Amino acid sequence: MVWGGVAAETIQLNEDTLWTGAPGNYTDPDAPKALAQVRNLVHEAQFVQATQASAGLFGGPTQVYQPLGDIKLQFDGSHFNYGAYSRELDLDTATARVQYTVGGVEFRREHFASNPDQIIATSISASSPGSVSFTVSLDCALPDHRVHINNDHKNQIVLIGSCSGQQPGSTGIQFAAVLELEISAGNGVVSRLDDDGNGLRVEGADWAVLLLSASSSFQGPFTNPANSTRNPTSLALLALNCVRGCSCAPHLNINLEMNYWPSLPCNLRECQEPLFDHIQALSVNYEASGWVVHHVSDLWAKSSAYERDARWAIWPMGGAWLCTHLWEYYTYTMDKDFLQKTAYPLLKGCASFLVDWLIKGPQGYLETNPSTSPEHVFVAPDGKQASVSYSSTMDMAIIKEIFSALVSAAEVVKLLSCCRHDSLWFCI
Repeated sequence: MVWGGVAAETIQLNEDTLWTGAPGNYTDPDAPKALAQVRNLVHEAQFVQATQASAGLFGGPTQVYQPLGDIKLQFDGSHFNYGAYSRELDLDTATARVQYTVGGVEFRREHFASNPDQIIATSISASSPGSVSFTVSLDCALPDHRVHINNDHKNQIVLIGSCSGQQPGSTGIQFAAVLELEISAGNGVVSRLDDDGNGLRVEGADWAVLLLSASSSFQGPFTNPANSTRNPTSLALLALNCVRGCSCAPHLNINLEMNYWPSLPCNLRECQEPLFDHIQALSVNYEASGWVVHHVSDLWAKSSAYERDARWAIWPMGGAWLCTHLWEYYTYTMDKDFLQKTAYPLLKGCASFLVDWLIKGPQGYLETNPSTSPEHVFVAPDGKQASVSYSSTMDMAIIKEIFSALVSAAEVVKLLSCCRHDSLWFCI
């Protein structure tokens, strides 16, 4: 996130695996007893009481995503008197630009992120030689962090730290960010900002380039951070080493080497593969027949219901809804290998849960209970608001779609067989 300031600029940083916590089972051990109570209340049309009793089905808190930190740029006092300010985002090259003039000199900043190289790059230039002067530092809001200058590379600022663990004193995800500074060869001097060595100062350069790479110790949703073998600092330095020397300096075509990829046509499969990977992780992280997910998850593939309010937390259709994407992807690509190895096993496991979840109601029909229409409430017979009932339209529509998709998928991969579950004949 580029704030676009003139005298002071902030570049807000994120690393998508930076979460609190660790793998764990958040399911309430008393949930089966609470489920029986909720179902009885629903059958007795005590919907308000059923909504209240659903608190016994909550599965503990979801872990929290954390911001990595900020690149802080500070320019001299003359930059308070600026003019001709403009900023833009070029969607063809995924480049953010900030431009302004100070004392007749035009200053220009360009920012982009390269996914293939895992690098964030910023170039700072001026229309007059020797006009680029500023200080740069790294900052982080997380309490457990440290910033220092790399002793082996005087133009590198290193930020290392840790997210909080699941329990006090436990090991959380470790992280590192390395910022490397390069300036024009003819003009300019780089020095340490202060005795603590937490920042760098540039004086009288023609241009400067900032390259930042970051990494974490996250090694998958089922690996405890304490057992990770990943070294975030080494991985961040490796990424920088791979791009050092690229043509990123101003007037050498900043987008040529590292940033051409955004203009290429989007690959649908590449966009969806991370979702499919997470669905597979969710399907493993549930100890029951088949698998289920509610309305929220986290880096650790949490599948149990979230706490606080039944109107959105009690929704065991999350996994089924995700599985509709698997079938849509197959019907779009007609990729039978994907269907057989990825989609079909997930659809089958999802449907197995749904068969177990469906129960015979007082009128003899199979129903979902408890059931909500997510984020909605209704007026119960006693005039009060409730959110828990049975067989919401959304539940039944999704279940029908999953059952239909699974039968069609089974026919395609020639794995059709039938079994009987109570009064329901169902193909798996």
